[in-house]
Amino acid sequence: MELSRHFRAIWRRRWRILLASALVAALVGAWSASQPKIYEGRATVAIASGRATAGESVTREDTLFLTRTYAELAETRPVVADAAQRSELPISVTEAGRRLSARAHDDVGFLTVSATGPSPDAATELAAAGADAVVAAVSAQHKQALREALAPVEAEIEEVEERLAKVERGSADRAPLEARYAALLASATERSLQPVDRLTVVSPARTDPAPVSPKPARDALLALLVALVVNSELAVLLAGLADRFSGDDEEVDVSEVTGLPVLARVPASGEEAMVEAFRTLRTNLMFMDSLEHVRTVAVVSVDPGAGKSFSSVNLARAAAGLDVPVALVDADLRRPSAHEYLDLPVAPGLTEVLGGRCELAQVLKLASRDEGLHVITAGSPVDDASRIVGSQELGEVLAGLHWAGLVVVDTPAAGVFADALAVASRCDATVVVVDLATSKRRATRTLVDQLRQVGAKPIGVVLNRSDRAPRSSYYYQRQNGNGTGRHLARVGGRR
Repeated sequence: MELSRHFRAIWRRRWRILLASALVAALVGAWSASQPKIYEGRATVAIASGRATAGESVTREDTLFLTRTYAELAETRPVVADAAQRSELPISVTEAGRRLSARAHDDVGFLTVSATGPSPDAATELAAAGADAVVAAVSAQHKQALREALAPVEAEIEEVEERLAKVERGSADRAPLEARYAALLASATERSLQPVDRLTVVSPARTDPAPVSPKPARDALLALLVALVVNSELAVLLAGLADRFSGDDEEVDVSEVTGLPVLARVPASGEEAMVEAFRTLRTNLMFMDSLEHVRTVAVVSVDPGAGKSFSSVNLARAAAGLDVPVALVDADLRRPSAHEYLDLPVAPGLTEVLGGRCELAQVLKLASRDEGLHVITAGSPVDDASRIVGSQELGEVLAGLHWAGLVVVDTPAAGVFADALAVASRCDATVVVVDLATSKRRATRTLVDQLRQVGAKPIGVVLNRSDRAPRSSYYYQRQNGNGTGRHLARVGGRR
């Protein structure tokens, strides 16, 4: 689907999309508001690098790496277990792990220990316990590392002490042992005094009085945005599946589908508006830029009930109002209805002429309400309507109406029977009736293509049951391959 058509489909259904999206947002907001409240406590821990304390050069990347390392340590199971125990809350280690988290700050050297809870106090206690637990874990790690580093030195000191106890004072062997003993003590002292990383809780745990979850307003807004996108695309999908014409810009939509201009818009109600619509159609047929002479006009539609017979009769009546001799031929032998509109007998009519049972002059009827309008009704029912209207005799009947300035030919529904194509191929031009309430886009496009394939000349579209009032008469002018020009197509010109 083209982008412009895509957005038009959304715009046509904008109120339904907004209503559905607002309903979704309201439901999500209500559901969110019904969820248990969750509070979040936070404690800030400062990290002092041992290397920095010793006067060594430490880069920002080194400090950030150290902070992230301790943030990961704070989320390990042993630290979480210690935090759960310290908090004295009735929670398991697994639940404490879900509620505790740690994040390294961008401004290096700090990490935040966060904890959630069903109340501000529970969140505060768990966050404080988590901060204390990670500080204790780092301290324990350093103590363990120091013990491991001093273990061999302390073992050697014990060995030297044992040897000194066995050597008498003043002995020549005692002096080296005393020197070694003093060196070992100095080494142990130096190792014990080496600076280590230190973690300090610089901001005790605090919890905001407002819960961090749920957020009904935020959730409703996000749901509204998502629903707008989803409902908009769903509306486009449904519009494509429905295969209907646009409700807001029918003329553009129909012209894009058929490649034909819209000659008239017939409203669903209002007698004066309908009369004006068919006057517009009459005028546009008189001033078309597509053909020099239009005398016989077939009126076709895809489906029965689209308004082609109604349009045929009223076009003929509007043309007769110009004091031009007009003939209306009802070639819809399957469901004839022109005689009902004009209150005329259905037989004898076209089938009698085509069957050779009557002469053309014998079946011509004059519509009593419309001076100058002559009618050939459908006639008696026949078994093979397709063969009759497709015969050469139909062309002879139309040629025999040479005295008429305009011959309007009603046809069967082209989407059901092939008769309409045969009739349209014998006329100078074809008008396609589109019922905006029922006609389908693909079927209408197929009809126009079929008309062109059989040699018919579709020249325009009548929009039936249009919600918008028809515009006043206008002369249709369009670009052709050689430039712009207007050729007066006089109703009544010879073929």
